[in-house]
Amino acid sequence: MSGEARPRRGLEGLGDLTQLTSLTLNRPSSSASTDDWEQICGLSRLTDLSTTAASFETLPATALLSSVSGLSLVGGGGERVVQAAVNRLANAFPGLIFCEFTGDMTAEGDVDLSPLAELPHLQSFSLAIDRDRVRGIDTLPSWVDLHLL
Repeated sequence: MSGEARPRRGLEGLGDLTQLTSLTLNRPSSSASTDDWEQICGLSRLTDLSTTAASFETLPATALLSSVSGLSLVGGGGERVVQAAVNRLANAFPGLIFCEFTGDMTAEGDVDLSPLAELPHLQSFSLAIDRDRVRGIDTLPSWVDLHLL
């Protein structure tokens, strides 16, 4: 799906694409409801996901996407949106190896990365933010390649 139109029925039917391994959702198509996330969670072979960081606001607490090893989160919202997503990664994406946040980080608050220490396979994490606004770096395993501004 491309362009800027939101699908009329959300992501209904996406879960039927059981062989799908990579999914990129533009801003209008990104998960906007728990039903959308349920469709994505039904993709048991999904390894790469790109969506908006703001879509994590509707990610169910029970969501589990253990096959996803690469995650790209785009969009603004500042540190509040990023922190909420970081806090959810270990429970929802336990197999995560690569994660990047891109987009507007103009807000002035800090981001605590210590929840990432619970991701046993994480190798690379990127966040477009100044290093002096990041806390919890010392809790990450030494093998995690951290990319900050």
